[in-house]
Amino acid sequence: MCSSCAEFFETLEHQRLDLLNRTAANKQTVIRFAAQHSIAWHFFPDWLRQVELEFGPVSTRMRAEDLTECVNSFTEQEVNFLLAYDVVDAAFSHGLTAEVESLVVGEDMLVPVCAPDDQGCPVFDCNSKKLLPLISYGQASPPGDLFERHVRPKLLSENIQLIYENPMSSTLLNWILKGVGVCWLPHRLVRAEISNKHLVLAGGRDLCVDLNISLFSHSNARFGLVKEVWRHLVAAQHA
Repeated sequence: MCSSCAEFFETLEHQRLDLLNRTAANKQTVIRFAAQHSIAWHFFPDWLRQVELEFGPVSTRMRAEDLTECVNSFTEQEVNFLLAYDVVDAAFSHGLTAEVESLVVGEDMLVPVCAPDDQGCPVFDCNSKKLLPLISYGQASPPGDLFERHVRPKLLSENIQLIYENPMSSTLLNWILKGVGVCWLPHRLVRAEISNKHLVLAGGRDLCVDLNISLFSHSNARFGLVKEVWRHLVAAQHA
């Protein structure tokens, strides 16, 4: 068979497979999401409820994972949408292609928290000159990088002692609840603990870092229900 004929049939086969994939996608009835545990637990349910009030009932499947695993699931298109703090765009730019689009769908902030003393005051004060035991995500993670760039320069660096690092928000929260240090955590994650007095703020607004929660989507992989939901969310933002 001549090379031009082989190329023709190869192109035809690619088009056939693409059509089959699009047909399967159009029949999709469940939208797959990936999100970090803190967003999956403390943001997604209320956000989805609001979307359904406007759009109608939607069947969803949530994959709650570590940030790196979430990004991998998204870049491999194992899920339709990635819900993440928008810092993921810069931190994983090598994995997010030009076809990736995003919408800001929520807000949060990193806040300094620690356990209270018997009088309900912070055990540790970020504005004092006393030793400040730090529990951190680590510089390799986006929240840790935000802390290093936006918060650490405002602190007395000679008084900071790093005692524990972990990229998991839930693990850091458990350490903070033990009263061993201060950590900058998403407010949505700790607001219940602050409300019931299990945690208190260890610094003012100047030591907080604003965050956006964004929904990431592959523009070249939106079909059927996924495409309809995305169109609705875009229209709602411009309404």
